[in-house]
Amino acid sequence: MTRCERLLKETGCPVLITSDENCFYYSGFTGGDSFLLISEDFKGLFTDGRYTVQAKEEAPDFEVFDHDVINNLKKIAEDKNIEVAGFEESNMTVANMARFTFLKLIPVGGKINGLRKIKDETEI
Repeated sequence: MTRCERLLKETGCPVLITSDENCFYYSGFTGGDSFLLISEDFKGLFTDGRYTVQAKEEAPDFEVFDHDVINNLKKIAEDKNIEVAGFEESNMTVANMARFTFLKLIPVGGKINGLRKIKDETEI
């Protein structure tokens, strides 16, 4: 089972990941200024144009969006019928939450971070 599959099983809902540490853990992307949306049938990495090539190389399992990221996320959420998403409450400011008003955000940061305690063979 992949990290993303374990995450979805643990949270029971799609997840919006905004911290750099968890973006790296779940996607392999080492750049900054990015976020992930992970659901049963979609894995997206949303970042700015400075990281396009790097994102595609480091996170090959993710669809990369590098411009107009909020509107792209909104379109994906509508297309995939994602209305609710778990999020990292300790990493999200009120200003950032205002960017995601099209989603009902549920705090699941403990579950997102908790899975990082489980080490796979590569980490060991």
